[in-house]
Amino acid sequence: HQEAISAPTIIFIPAYQYPKGCEIEISDGKYEYDINGQRLTYWHSEDVLEHTLSVKPNTPGSDEIFN
Repeated sequence: HQEAISAPTIIFIPAYQYPKGCEIEISDGKYEYDINGQRLTYWHSEDVLEHTLSVKPNTPGSDEIFN
């Protein structure tokens, strides 16, 4: 990441592609998922240089909207 940038990353997660919600995994930091706004906001940790984020459809039988 670039140290001069402190703004979060915002990712559009369309309900059309994820009608049963999604599973979210991050390597560090924190996130907020706004299902109605179809938006994932991710704040990375300052002390980590590389970050990974994974968004997958919920597995069959999962009752959760997101993890």
